Amino acid sequence: MAFDNYVTGAVCAELDRELSGARVERVYQPEREELIICLNRPPTAERRPGRLNLFISASSDFPATYITWKKSVNPANPPAYCMMLRKYLLGAKLISVRQLRGDRIAAFEFSSGNELGDRSSPVLIAEMMGKHSNIILLDSCPWVGEPGGARILDAIKRVSGDKSRVRQTLPGMYYDLPPEGKGLSPLIEKEMEAFPEKDKAYFDRMAERGEYRPTLYYYENAPKDFHVFDIGVYGSLVKEEPDSVSEMLETYYSGRNEAVRITSRKRNLISVLSQRLSKAYTKKQRLLGDMAEAEKAEELRFAGELINANIYRLQSGQTEALLPSYDDEGNEMVVSVKLDPRLSPAANAQKYFRKYRKSKTAITEKAVQLKLTEDDISYLESVSAMLDLAEDQDVIAALKSELEEQGYIRKRRRGDKPGMKKMRDTGISPIYISLPSGAEISIGRNNRENDYLTFKSAGAGDIWFHTKDIPGSHVILRPSARLEGKGNIDIDPSSALADEIMEAASYAAWYSKARGSENVPVDYVFVRYVKKPAAALPGMVIFTHNRTVYVNGKKPSLSDTIDA
Repeated sequence: MAFDNYVTGAVCAELDRELSGARVERVYQPEREELIICLNRPPTAERRPGRLNLFISASSDFPATYITWKKSVNPANPPAYCMMLRKYLLGAKLISVRQLRGDRIAAFEFSSGNELGDRSSPVLIAEMMGKHSNIILLDSCPWVGEPGGARILDAIKRVSGDKSRVRQTLPGMYYDLPPEGKGLSPLIEKEMEAFPEKDKAYFDRMAERGEYRPTLYYYENAPKDFHVFDIGVYGSLVKEEPDSVSEMLETYYSGRNEAVRITSRKRNLISVLSQRLSKAYTKKQRLLGDMAEAEKAEELRFAGELINANIYRLQSGQTEALLPSYDDEGNEMVVSVKLDPRLSPAANAQKYFRKYRKSKTAITEKAVQLKLTEDDISYLESVSAMLDLAEDQDVIAALKSELEEQGYIRKRRRGDKPGMKKMRDTGISPIYISLPSGAEISIGRNNRENDYLTFKSAGAGDIWFHTKDIPGSHVILRPSARLEGKGNIDIDPSSALADEIMEAASYAAWYSKARGSENVPVDYVFVRYVKKPAAALPGMVIFTHNRTVYVNGKKPSLSDTIDA
């Protein structure tokens, strides 16, 4: 990533040109270290009026600032820092945007007033410096870092003396610029080494003249890097030249940020699922051990019956008795039976019978617990598989909501994001695909969607698909030709239905834990033969009359997907 001093200078110049004179209409904090400032700019000879969104990130992974066109979901309950910014910035005019000290620091100078005529000049500082990145609101223009200058109103990351002895950023303190860096990114240093004629003075002259050339560099269809100058060491990569620095940064960062957020949110749920599965596996092994012990119940009954049959041979006070019996082939043998010397022979027999009845009851109870535990494991494994396959935040939010409803994680009471609430309420946003033949395929992305597609949306003549004994999505095929939906599905390999079945099966293989494997077994059956057991967990079903095909997973093309 090359968000260096030159990129900072280029984006500050662009923001000053595009946003100066605009008034702040809204301030949001969609993520813990990110801001969206919505501004309404007046017309000038060079630009049209309109609303633009300024994005500022203090993320240690991707610190940046630029104009964004991407919509973001904002918390219903804004954080305290966001509320403080609204107090000082709503209605304020953005006077200028400038780069400080030629470093990775952008200063946004505002001017605001109230009904009493009081004026203020708050300044928002964006320090884009890796793990030391921050967004700091000052009470006035320092221009900049002079002793006794501007005071800090607050920072998105408060840094106390415990965290840094070099520089603290706390409300009420005077603002000081961060320690000066070397000013060159590793990418520019690499370029200077490869092309000696491109020294620091060369890049400084380019920046002074504003000769910026926003460029994205692609590797295997994904943005690898960017810069505002042409980078010769990336000569072998595919290049794209966006119309603006903001467009370049938006393209690069939006995908990277989304990937980081998805990974982070997946990680939290994966941890919960791993713990739950570990406990369930342990419980299953313990129950199997208990049942193995309980299986010895027949030996207890046999001992009690043997005592009763030979009671005339026994007397109180014995600790053991050698009693005659017969094996399965009728051969006589002698069996040793332990006795409690404190009990009579009859009481010893009753003691064995009591243990026998207790063991039989235990077997029944343990079998019930084992079935519940195995269902628990199957369900958690299915959620885990779908989480592994999740590629956007809505799917992850729906899976989290599903786990909350089933009691596996505690429900979130505050700070829920509007826009996610509908997903949590319904969880219904499956993938729909239209085939050229006219057939339609539906794919569930969580267990609530699976239940909806299988038991509410599908018709009797539709066909249900699922990977055989492998966690995955429910897939529903609505064939181009209507079928009766009775009996086994016998198909002519050359028919259109065969092609549709293979297509749907390949999607079922893709949306399963077997993604990436070859010859994945996929069961398919008419929907009418798929049943949901009473009190079963979401997505859990039983079925009959199934056939099995072996396919390789196939990812649906975006051009084939349709709106619900």
